[in-house]
Amino acid sequence: RPDALLDPGVEALAEACGDDTFFPVSRDPAWLRLLRDLGLRRALDATTFLAAAELAAETRDQARSRALLAHLRVDLERQHDRSLAADPAFLDALGAVRFVPVDCYD
Repeated sequence: RPDALLDPGVEALAEACGDDTFFPVSRDPAWLRLLRDLGLRRALDATTFLAAAELAAETRDQARSRALLAHLRVDLERQHDRSLAADPAFLDALGAVRFVPVDCYD
Protein backbone atom coordinates (compact mmCIF):
# COMPACT_ATOMS: atom_id res chain seq x y z
CA ARG A 1 0.00 0.00 0.00
CA PRO A 2 1.57 3.31 -1.06
CA ASP A 3 -0.09 5.19 1.79
CA ALA A 4 1.86 3.05 4.24
CA LEU A 5 5.21 4.23 2.81
CA LEU A 6 7.10 7.51 2.88
CA ASP A 7 8.27 9.51 -0.12
CA PRO A 8 12.09 9.25 -0.32
CA GLY A 9 12.10 12.53 -2.27
CA VAL A 10 11.24 14.49 0.90
CA GLU A 11 14.63 15.21 2.41
CA ALA A 12 13.40 15.61 6.00
CA LEU A 13 11.75 12.19 5.85
CA ALA A 14 14.83 10.58 4.35
CA GLU A 15 16.96 12.01 7.17
CA ALA A 16 14.57 11.13 9.99
CA CYS A 17 13.57 7.70 8.69
CA GLY A 18 16.59 6.77 6.60
CA ASP A 19 15.87 3.07 6.97
CA ASP A 20 14.42 1.24 3.97
CA THR A 21 11.68 -0.06 6.27
CA PHE A 22 9.72 3.15 5.71
CA PHE A 23 10.32 3.66 1.97
CA PRO A 24 9.43 1.93 -1.32
CA VAL A 25 11.98 -0.60 -2.54
CA SER A 26 12.27 1.04 -5.97
CA ARG A 27 13.61 4.57 -6.34
CA ASP A 28 12.85 4.65 -10.06
CA PRO A 29 11.37 8.11 -10.89
CA ALA A 30 8.48 6.66 -12.93
CA TRP A 31 7.61 4.22 -10.16
CA LEU A 32 7.78 6.98 -7.52
CA ARG A 33 5.45 9.20 -9.61
CA LEU A 34 2.93 6.37 -9.74
CA LEU A 35 3.24 5.75 -5.99
CA ARG A 36 2.79 9.49 -5.29
CA ASP A 37 -0.40 9.44 -7.34
CA LEU A 38 -1.58 6.48 -5.25
CA GLY A 39 -0.93 8.18 -1.91
CA LEU A 40 2.76 7.90 -1.01
CA ARG A 41 3.06 9.91 2.20
CA ARG A 42 5.01 13.16 2.20
CA ALA A 43 4.81 13.84 5.96
CA LEU A 44 5.49 11.97 9.17
CA ASP A 45 2.48 10.93 11.18
CA ALA A 46 2.58 10.02 14.85
CA THR A 47 2.74 6.26 14.24
CA THR A 48 5.66 6.49 11.83
CA PHE A 49 7.51 9.02 13.99
CA LEU A 50 7.21 6.69 17.00
CA ALA A 51 8.38 3.71 14.93
CA ALA A 52 11.40 5.70 13.69
CA ALA A 53 12.18 6.86 17.24
CA GLU A 54 11.97 3.29 18.53
CA LEU A 55 14.28 2.13 15.74
CA ALA A 56 16.72 4.94 16.57
CA ALA A 57 16.64 3.91 20.23
CA GLU A 58 17.17 0.21 19.46
CA THR A 59 20.04 0.84 17.05
CA ARG A 60 21.44 3.81 18.99
CA ASP A 61 21.47 5.74 15.74
CA GLN A 62 22.47 9.24 16.80
CA ALA A 63 22.11 10.72 13.31
CA ARG A 64 18.52 9.49 13.06
CA SER A 65 17.79 10.69 16.60
CA ARG A 66 19.07 14.16 15.75
CA ALA A 67 17.03 14.25 12.52
CA LEU A 68 13.90 13.22 14.41
CA LEU A 69 14.52 15.89 17.04
CA ALA A 70 15.00 18.49 14.29
CA HIS A 71 11.74 17.38 12.67
CA LEU A 72 9.94 17.63 16.02
CA ARG A 73 11.45 21.06 16.67
CA VAL A 74 10.10 22.36 13.34
CA ASP A 75 6.74 20.76 14.10
CA LEU A 76 6.64 22.47 17.51
CA GLU A 77 7.43 25.83 15.93
CA ARG A 78 4.62 25.49 13.38
CA GLN A 79 1.94 24.32 15.86
CA HIS A 80 -0.89 23.71 13.40
CA ASP A 81 -3.98 21.49 13.80
CA ARG A 82 -2.24 18.43 12.36
CA SER A 83 0.93 19.07 14.32
CA LEU A 84 2.44 16.14 16.17
CA ALA A 85 2.96 18.50 19.10
CA ALA A 86 -0.80 19.11 19.26
CA ASP A 87 -1.45 15.45 20.06
CA PRO A 88 -1.05 14.74 23.80
CA ALA A 89 -1.27 10.97 23.23
CA PHE A 90 1.66 11.17 20.80
CA LEU A 91 3.74 13.21 23.25
CA ASP A 92 2.98 10.76 26.07
CA ALA A 93 3.98 7.79 23.90
CA LEU A 94 7.12 9.56 22.70
CA GLY A 95 8.13 10.28 26.29
CA ALA A 96 8.53 6.55 26.85
CA VAL A 97 10.97 6.12 23.93
CA ARG A 98 14.61 6.70 24.86
CA PHE A 99 15.90 7.88 21.52
CA VAL A 100 17.59 11.16 22.50
CA PRO A 101 21.40 10.82 22.63
CA VAL A 102 22.97 12.00 25.87
CA ASP A 103 25.18 14.53 24.10
CA CYS A 104 22.05 16.34 22.86
CA TYR A 105 21.73 17.76 26.35
CA ASP A 106 24.90 19.87 26.05
